[in-house]
Amino acid sequence: MSQWIINPSLDMPEVLEQYGRFLANDYRMVIESMAVPDSFDEYSEKTGRKFIIVGSKERPGLLAKTVFLCIKLAGPESICVYVETLDDMFLIQNVFENYGQDVDRKIFSEQFDPLNIGKQWRDEIESATDIIVYSNNDKVIKAWRDLETVDRHVWEHGYNFSFGVVNAISLTPSIINEICFDFFCFYGEGRLAPRFYFVIGQYSDKIVEQFAMNMVVQYGALIHEYRSKLPFTRKSDFTRDSLTAPYKAKFIRVDNLNSESILDTLYGDVRLIFVDSYDEVEDFVEKWREHISTIAVNDWDDEDIFDIIDSNMIPRTCNYGDMQFPDFFEYYDAIDDFSIFVQEDMDDGLI
Repeated sequence: MSQWIINPSLDMPEVLEQYGRFLANDYRMVIESMAVPDSFDEYSEKTGRKFIIVGSKERPGLLAKTVFLCIKLAGPESICVYVETLDDMFLIQNVFENYGQDVDRKIFSEQFDPLNIGKQWRDEIESATDIIVYSNNDKVIKAWRDLETVDRHVWEHGYNFSFGVVNAISLTPSIINEICFDFFCFYGEGRLAPRFYFVIGQYSDKIVEQFAMNMVVQYGALIHEYRSKLPFTRKSDFTRDSLTAPYKAKFIRVDNLNSESILDTLYGDVRLIFVDSYDEVEDFVEKWREHISTIAVNDWDDEDIFDIIDSNMIPRTCNYGDMQFPDFFEYYDAIDDFSIFVQEDMDDGLI
């Protein structure tokens, strides 16, 4: 019988849409992508480890999977989770209800500052053996890192981003749609979302028009619906950003590597960067490799891109259209959740 990380009620996607950041269809994609493979073996013995997991504004489901793996692999005594978003809170509560019955568990929500809240939270920090932090803010990461002791390990998921690489001569309609799907999924939110795609080849109005047509027809209505429910501050940010963004067509931005905005959130837009050769890609990867999570590539593309990826030890590569949906056992950071949760067992020679 198949096992799922999230076991939803029939109306869960609609409830998440009401209280969360995204649309019901987005949450359905999350839930359907979180099947647990039959080859997954849990570790059932208690280890006494006490976890704090600190979330940030990531793609929905990422934090819930971390909590699921913690329950199933680490044998924890307790798990205390801080969430910034209500959809993450609902998803994690679902994981706790279905899998965490024998674990002491708590959830703190976005109304708190995770480094400056009440006695209950401070007590959890003091007793924790492991703290897992997701954050794009270096100061936040450092503040948590300073809490590391001989008996308390801090695991850092710091600032990371993703992008894709495609050769202009490979741009068939199906590949264009797969690339557009990468940008559409969760509207540029989180470390797995593409900030841009490199296009190896000369700029072409025809290519831009093909991308624009695909976005308008396939995803335009959903993107507009998502943008309409943005909170006021984010809607203002998007409006201000769109006034100066280098649009070449509807939903399509064409930028360059000298731009200061190429890593900014896209809110569902596509960003293309045309370059003459893989040399420019290689220079970019070497500069940013410590912060690159995923690079989307073609399996049959030029071998040069794979040489660049291998030599820079990029955590994850994937096919077009798969950026936001890593395989269950696939890691996308320098730190892998699986290695966190089996760490003590490895040290004891049990695994």
